[in-house]
Amino acid sequence: MLGQGEKTRESKTFKKIELPADVVIDKISIKYDHAMAQDEAGKLWAWGSNLQHRCGIPDEIMDGIFKPTRVHCLDSEVFRVTDVSAGLDHSLI
Repeated sequence: MLGQGEKTRESKTFKKIELPADVVIDKISIKYDHAMAQDEAGKLWAWGSNLQHRCGIPDEIMDGIFKPTRVHCLDSEVFRVTDVSAGLDHSLI
């Protein structure tokens, strides 16, 4: 699922993860079926399985998020992501 950009859980090939041109990833953590990334501006990105909202995206997308997606629920002037960690069934920032 990670890196395919298609709705598939199994693949024998990988595909480059595409981000907007102005986004530079500072830190990334990938575990099992989802990924969390922090960009240089301190914003959070996620992709992979959103089962139990482990990507932090409140939408009812449970099957998967197949391209890096901004996690907007944390947007604020005073909040800045400084580290990310994806676990088997959880995510920490």
